[in-house]
Amino acid sequence: MARDAMLQGLPVHEHINHPKFFAPKVKADSIYLRDEQINKIYNHDYKGVVRLENARDLFIIGLIMTLLENWRL
Repeated sequence: MARDAMLQGLPVHEHINHPKFFAPKVKADSIYLRDEQINKIYNHDYKGVVRLENARDLFIIGLIMTLLENWRL
């Protein structure tokens, strides 16, 4: 990603050009959705398909409950 940013003319730290520079490959144990992704899911029109609307609603409720639970910790 940093090299892509450099190719796009964005400022990047000079150490990226060092021959020993590498991006560690680590499996993530947590994944996150950005606000715009959550809003896209929330605002999507499922054309009256009740099963999909319910799945969306339960997903959003789960996100909110997880956020609240993490906030309390």
